[in-house]
Amino acid sequence: MNDDKENVNKGSIGKTLRDARVAKGYTLDDLQKTTKIQKRYLIAIEDDDFDALPGEFYVRAFVKQYADSVDLNGNELLSEYKTKLPDTHSAEYVDRVNGDNPESRSAQRKVDERNSRIRHYIPIVAVSIVVLLILIAIWVAAARNTHDSSQTKIETSKVTVSSDSDKDKKASSTAAPKVNKTKKTTTKKVVKFKKTAASGSDLTYTVSGTANKAKVVKIKATESAWTSLSVNSTIKWQAAQTKGQVKKVTLPADTTQASINAGNATGIKIYVNGTRLKLAQPASGSSDQVRTITMNFK
Repeated sequence: MNDDKENVNKGSIGKTLRDARVAKGYTLDDLQKTTKIQKRYLIAIEDDDFDALPGEFYVRAFVKQYADSVDLNGNELLSEYKTKLPDTHSAEYVDRVNGDNPESRSAQRKVDERNSRIRHYIPIVAVSIVVLLILIAIWVAAARNTHDSSQTKIETSKVTVSSDSDKDKKASSTAAPKVNKTKKTTTKKVVKFKKTAASGSDLTYTVSGTANKAKVVKIKATESAWTSLSVNSTIKWQAAQTKGQVKKVTLPADTTQASINAGNATGIKIYVNGTRLKLAQPASGSSDQVRTITMNFK
């Protein structure tokens, strides 16, 4: 009985707010400017027409703001009329509160900032990975070249390459020790060349008189020329020679074949153990400059 009387005396929340507004001498327009709540929502609150508000969350928020603006305690008013207001545990209310909660907004901002930083660094990381892969590829290529170079050095260590000029040759011949006349005179093997094959400008020779002895191949440039010397398809020496320059390559005694690639065959002279190899003329229509000369040692 007392509860019914209390509810009757208490009246509705809208009437309580309207009476407080009138007592303060505020019009709805005044309250709209103060609270920034649209006038139509203020009228709906005074008429207890909470369904006219945008949502359940706004009911409690607007009621509290209205109450505080007319010098009523908004929290006490909400507590007093809590049974007549939307449930604070509804899904919409919880979502709204969490969305407007400064801590939630701050946490969300932190998440957004972190995601933004991650998105910012993704291109940098991608570029770094590409650069790293390129550096690794360069390192692998360099390591492979170093290995190949080491293998070439091992192979070429069996061959002695020397270069001298005609003056050096004269000086060395002058400084050579005299042969003891008491020693027996040995029969000197004469180096001979026999052409065994020809294809266009390419030539193949059989070289005799070099068995069981080192083969000293000398290439003398009478003009500027590029020349290379290969043994068993492995390049032992190559260079661009100038006029008057002489290259000597000493091959081991067990060498069976050597090839000379000449970029200007008419500008070089080839010697084996001091004997000159006079090149045959190329086939008609073939170049007499760019030539490959193969020598098979017997």
